Amino acid sequence: MDDPLRILHLEDDPLDRELVEATLAEGGFSFQIRHVDTRAAFVQAIEEGGIDIILADYSLPTFDGLTALEIARQKLPLVPFILVSGTMGEDPAIETLKSGATDYVLKQKLTRLVPALRRALMEAENRKNLAEKEQALRESESKYRLLVENAGEAIFVAQDEVVKFPNPKALETTGYSVEELAGISLMELIHPDDRGMIGESYISRLGGGSPPLTAVPFRIMNK
Repeated sequence: MDDPLRILHLEDDPLDRELVEATLAEGGFSFQIRHVDTRAAFVQAIEEGGIDIILADYSLPTFDGLTALEIARQKLPLVPFILVSGTMGEDPAIETLKSGATDYVLKQKLTRLVPALRRALMEAENRKNLAEKEQALRESESKYRLLVENAGEAIFVAQDEVVKFPNPKALETTGYSVEELAGISLMELIHPDDRGMIGESYISRLGGGSPPLTAVPFRIMNK
């Protein structure tokens, strides 16, 4: 990352804070770290945002890592969350992963922090890119549906020769309802004199030829 990594660190032990910072610096990270040690301070930092990754101790005097994880997942679901603890056993570690933690690192094996953090950031970036692509696809589909539904020409979307989606103009033109068209093959809607031409075009399209079926004018049969 070109910009400093923005880290929220839930930890009440000053020495452990220093060890984490030293480990990250040795790992080549440029970072800005915000230390908190209470629920109120953690929640405030979460609500203010601007966080790239969260590191959290598992057990604090008045707070705990699982509760912190729950809060983080509600407010910042895409931000990686790594437990860094010296008291967490195998069962609690597995429980944190089931609850949505990205990873966990034992303080006794702090050398794992750097690779765990790099992997978490890479996975977060992949999730972000996927979410952006899915959002773009939803927006594209919405625009396409709006265009089709308001078109002045009859449009049928068919699959395996079965009408899956007719636009309002298609319903008006044919006189059929959506439910009725669902039980009619596309060929039945085409005028008998045009079916041979459409069949040839359809076969050509399947073979990668042109023109596509949608570019061939044909007559349809109304109800």
